[in-house]
Amino acid sequence: MDILKHIAENDYELQSQPNGYHTCWITVKNLSVYINETDEGIVVDIYPLNHEIENPIASTYAFFNEAEEYEE
Repeated sequence: MDILKHIAENDYELQSQPNGYHTCWITVKNLSVYINETDEGIVVDIYPLNHEIENPIASTYAFFNEAEEYEE
């Protein structure tokens, strides 16, 4: 099973995995982007490439309920 489901052009959806994890790593030039789905939302951490076990240089999060008001 692919972790990312291709939706269209550059659009992908993070898929559930059999082990219960909903995470993926994306490399953009010299940055590693870690996307982690939690019960309440997502956390995105950014690391320098090849330094992923250190502290992230940037981090953000969003809750699913914050986006509900935008749903049609």
